Amino acid sequence: HSSKPCGQMATACSGGGGLEMLRSLRAHQGHWDAAQDELLLEALRALHADMLHRAEGASRRLSALSRRTEGVGITARLATCRLGVLAQQQFVEQRVCSSGESSEDEQEDPLWAPAAPTPAAQPLQPGSAAERERE
Repeated sequence: HSSKPCGQMATACSGGGGLEMLRSLRAHQGHWDAAQDELLLEALRALHADMLHRAEGASRRLSALSRRTEGVGITARLATCRLGVLAQQQFVEQRVCSSGESSEDEQEDPLWAPAAPTPAAQPLQPGSAAERERE
């Protein structure tokens, strides 16, 4: 840092970061020396540090948003499950209430009708129509 004039460095550094340093360097385009190279390097380092700081902040905000979004998703799934449970409870209550009111409804309602007997499974006989269809 000894090759730089103190005034130039103080002006460039107090200007608000890497962008200000680059602007001050641009004003000295015609006269470029090792001191200007060093100022350019410091300006680029300042820009790099600023970009890293901003990226870390964005990453933290994105993580927080992701956690909140996950929480909202869990809340929505929970609400959906509760709604399903409520619907099932109301269905059962409705069935219990309606079964106590009238026995005619039970006979007409296919839900309460006894199941039809199913035929026993018969093994296929060689040469039968079912055996020919299977082939």
